[in-house]
Amino acid sequence: MSDKKIAFIGTGNMSYAIIGGMVKNGFNANNIIATNRNQEKLAKVAADFKVKTTSDLMSIALQAEREAIRRYSELSMKMREAASEFAAALFERMVLEEQEHERLLLQWMAQASGGRR
Repeated sequence: MSDKKIAFIGTGNMSYAIIGGMVKNGFNANNIIATNRNQEKLAKVAADFKVKTTSDLMSIALQAEREAIRRYSELSMKMREAASEFAAALFERMVLEEQEHERLLLQWMAQASGGRR
């Protein structure tokens, strides 16, 4: 379970308790991302549990797209090694789809910030 990543949108009482329980039970805090508009709550969860934080939801989406690209690329290579050309081609197509999502997300982020990215 330690290679899984999870993001929490909001760090209110429920999310705070879940994050605390996960970390206490061995979930890698580096694989948890928390976001909140309230910077005080965000700072508290970061200080208490050493999780990654962001106040920018688009950053979380971008991280997810990049993780998908990485994993689909790995799967494509493994399928090629196993001589499963159909499966390799499928994962390569998924890489292209995720790369397009990444491009669109970066474009959207640039527009939302007035080109300041």
